Amino acid sequence: MTNDKLALLRDEILTGPLAAELAPLVAAGSAATIADTLNRADIPGSTPCNATLAKKLLIKRGLWRGIVAASNDAVHPAHVAACAAVDIADSAGMTIDFYDADAAPLLSALVVSGLITAAVRSELESLCSTLVSRSKIIGIPVDHISVSRSLVM
Repeated sequence: MTNDKLALLRDEILTGPLAAELAPLVAAGSAATIADTLNRADIPGSTPCNATLAKKLLIKRGLWRGIVAASNDAVHPAHVAACAAVDIADSAGMTIDFYDADAAPLLSALVVSGLITAAVRSELESLCSTLVSRSKIIGIPVDHISVSRSLVM
C-alpha cells in the first residue's frame, strides 16, 4: 500500500466518522479490531442493480406498458424519461443505481407524470440498497497490517 493511502487510512482512523469508536482501540493497539470495524458493512449505501429486475418489477405492477406508451408519444410530459427507462431496461446486462444523481431525475419525472407511484419509486430504489463499510467508502482495502503501518507513519 502506498504512503498516500496509508496516510488516508490514518486520517480515517483518527478523524473519520468512526474516530470516537476507534480511539480506545487505537490507544490499545488493537489493529485487528480497528480493521474489523472499518470493514463492518453497516452503513446504508447503494449499488447498481440489473435493469432487468427493475423492468420485471414494473411489469408486475402493471406499469411497464404505460412507460413504453409514453416513450412512443412525443408529446407525453415524461417522454424523454420514458425513452431512457425503455433504453436502459432493454439493454442486455445494463445496470442502474436509482440513488445515483443521474438516475434520480428519471424517477422523479416518472412519478410526477403519474407513470409510477412514489411507492414504486421506493421499491425501485430498494433494489439498489445495500450496506457498505467505511473501507469501501474510502476505497482502501483494510487489514490489520495496513492499520498498523498507517498508525506508525
